[in-house]
Amino acid sequence: STGLKSLQQGNYYDAIMKAANRLSSDPDNRKASQVVREGYPMAVAYYQEEIDQVLTSNDPFRWKRTLEIMQTVNRISDEVRRIPAARKLVPSPKTYTSEMTDVQNRAAQEFYDAGIDALSRKTREAAKQAYFHFQNADGLVRGFKDTKQKMLLAKDLATLKVVVEQIPVNGKYEYSAQFFYDNVFQMLNQQFQEKDFVHFFSPEE
Repeated sequence: STGLKSLQQGNYYDAIMKAANRLSSDPDNRKASQVVREGYPMAVAYYQEEIDQVLTSNDPFRWKRTLEIMQTVNRISDEVRRIPAARKLVPSPKTYTSEMTDVQNRAAQEFYDAGIDALSRKTREAAKQAYFHFQNADGLVRGFKDTKQKMLLAKDLATLKVVVEQIPVNGKYEYSAQFFYDNVFQMLNQQFQEKDFVHFFSPEE
C-alpha cells in the first residue's frame, strides 16, 4: 500500500508509515511520494491541534494523552528520517525532545494525584485503582516521588487475605490429608496471581 487511501480518510499515522515503508523498497513510487510530501505537514498540524485541544480540556489525564500524541509524531518522524527517499521529501522532520521530560513528569503527577484520590476513598476497589495509578506514575518516571511505598500501601489495602486451614484428620489418613492440603494451598497461590489481589496464608503465617 502507498498510504494514499489512509491519507484520504484522515488516518495520518497509518498513511505516512505505509508510504514511507513503500519508499524504502520503491524510492520512485509516485503515490507514496505524494503521501509523504503532502501528508506529513498535514499530520504535524493535525497532531499539534490535538495537543492544543487536549490541554484545554478537563480530561484528568490530559498530560498523558499529550505525551501519547508527541510519541506518535516522533514515531512518524523517525520513520521518515530512516528512509532516504522520504527524508528528501521532508528535510526537517518534527521531533519532540526537550518537551518530553516535562510532559512525562506532568503525566506522572496526574497518575500520582489520581492514586492519592483513590486511596482517600478507603475501599478495596478504590485501593486497586490507586495501585494501578501509582504503577503508571512510576512507569512514566521511574522512582517518581514515593510511588513505590504508595503501591505497597495500596496493594495491602486492596488484597483480600485468606487463611486456609486444614481439616483435622486423625489416624491413618493424616498423611494423605496433609498432602492434600499442601497441594490445595499450592494450587490456590498458583491460580491467583499478585494482580488478582488475593493472597492465601496458612494459619502459621
